[in-house]
Amino acid sequence: MGAASLKKNTGRHTYISLQSHAGVSPVIVAAIAGDSPEVIWKHYAREFDRARSAPSVPLASALATARAKIGVVNVLPSAERQPVAD
Repeated sequence: MGAASLKKNTGRHTYISLQSHAGVSPVIVAAIAGDSPEVIWKHYAREFDRARSAPSVPLASALATARAKIGVVNVLPSAERQPVAD
């Protein structure tokens, strides 16, 4: 699976999911995404629920893990790379 096979809303979904896991309020996420809080809650409630019970993961690590899953090479300079835990 490469970047060419991603759906048009993949980036949006990823952004909203990352924000929910970062603890950002659904109201703020909705405002940034251009939706109502009800729409965000309807479609992403499970992400916000998971975020409450999941351990915190640094954004760089989460992005590196996601990139590795789809076969995208890490684009950060080597000095900024962080090891990715399994």
